[in-house]
Amino acid sequence: MPYEILPHTADVRVKASGASLGELFREMMRGMFHAMKPRGTGNRGQGTVRHEIKLAASDGEALLADFLNEVLYLGETNQEAYEDAKFLKLSDTELQAELVGKKRESVAVQVKAATYHGLKIEEKEGRVEATVVFDI
Repeated sequence: MPYEILPHTADVRVKASGASLGELFREMMRGMFHAMKPRGTGNRGQGTVRHEIKLAASDGEALLADFLNEVLYLGETNQEAYEDAKFLKLSDTELQAELVGKKRESVAVQVKAATYHGLKIEEKEGRVEATVVFDI
C-alpha cells in the first residue's frame, strides 16, 4: 500500500511514498482522507468535482504541508473528499494541480491541519517518502 496510518498518542500520522514527488503528494492526500473516514461520499446526487490549485513554498516539506492544508480547507469548505490530484506543475517549491473528488456528508475524524512536526521528505531505495502528523 502506498500509504499507511501509523499509531500516535493524540493525533494522526500518515506515512506515504511514491516513485515521484507527485505520487508522494497524491498518496499522502489519499492517506489523509482515509484517516478522516468521509461518510456519504458521492451520495449527494452529484458527480465528480474538480478544483485547480496553485501554491508556492520555500521547500518541498513546506510545499507538502501547504498542499495538504489547502486540500483540507477546500474539502471542509465545499463538503468534498478528494481521491486524486493531477499535477500540471510540480517542483520542490511550486505546484499547480487539479483535485478530483466527490461530495461528502461528513467525516468521522476531523483533521484540523497538517503539521511540520518531524516532516521530512526522503529518498529511499528509488522512492520518495514522508511521514506527516495531522492535528485532530
